[in-house]
Amino acid sequence: MLGPMSSDPVTPPPAAISASGNMSRTQRIVQLLGLIIGIALMIWALSLASGGDNRQALENLRNASPRLVAALIILSLLSIALDAITFWIAMLPRRRLPLGEVMGTNAIAVFLSILPFKLGMIIRSAIHVRRHKVELKSLVSWFIAFGGVTMAAIAACAGGAILASRFWQQPSLFSTVAVATGLLLAAWCVIVGVGQISRRSGNTFLRVLTLGTTDLISSPGAVAAGLMIRTLDIATFAARFAIAGAILGVSLTAAESAQLGSVYLLLNAGAPAGALGFAEAGTAGAAKMIGINIEDGARLALLTTAVRLATAGCCAACAWMWLRPDRLLRKQS
Repeated sequence: MLGPMSSDPVTPPPAAISASGNMSRTQRIVQLLGLIIGIALMIWALSLASGGDNRQALENLRNASPRLVAALIILSLLSIALDAITFWIAMLPRRRLPLGEVMGTNAIAVFLSILPFKLGMIIRSAIHVRRHKVELKSLVSWFIAFGGVTMAAIAACAGGAILASRFWQQPSLFSTVAVATGLLLAAWCVIVGVGQISRRSGNTFLRVLTLGTTDLISSPGAVAAGLMIRTLDIATFAARFAIAGAILGVSLTAAESAQLGSVYLLLNAGAPAGALGFAEAGTAGAAKMIGINIEDGARLALLTTAVRLATAGCCAACAWMWLRPDRLLRKQS
């Protein structure tokens, strides 16, 4: 299985990174370089968004419909909740955690995902290890199982959009969803099949290959629910790009919105340091590759990021006062 990817980079903590956030010197250097590169990419994305003839885009933004802005905020809230529910479901075959606390933890992690030094992962780990008494070994395998489901859902949705564009010149929403659904079913068969074979055979090699996730990925119901909910989460990213396009006056097809949303989510999840800069610049580049003006791609990504961070920030502030992870970190030290 692949490592985890979420709206925040939740790479399982290796030996050099404990739940208290200790990093090796090499890892600190990598994170610092990632921060510098991210800042440079963000500056580049901002320059793209402000370049060219951006007067019409700014005018459209100033005159944005309150309903469209509200829709962006609601979809951002829904995404935070769906992301947390996917996490919660991934752990269900092993243990039932308090769903509300998992949602609060996820809100904090999503907001901190823009920062380097894996702060989102460190806070998430501290809460689950200290507050929920999840063993570190169990935490790592949980994150890996979540990541496998997430990667499968992203690949299916992005693949569905790409294949639909190849099959039809102007693919409809129905055709894009139909292709993606077929790929999701194939992903479910592979994940559950590997888990079932590993569990029933007791083969040591397979258990090592699945990185301790056998009990989590062998559950057909949990994997199916995780894939479906994660797909709904990805759909919120696609919908946000479609709405951002409507606000800025950029026309997008359903397949284009799905592709940009999938790329944006993947870059947010897989950024080596904080996601800020990587997601915006990468999405702008992806927009150019599928025939959309690169400046428009940067504006779409920046608007999506602005609303997402503002929404996550409000949720994270409330969750922080409730869960008080700062006390958990002090307790660890």
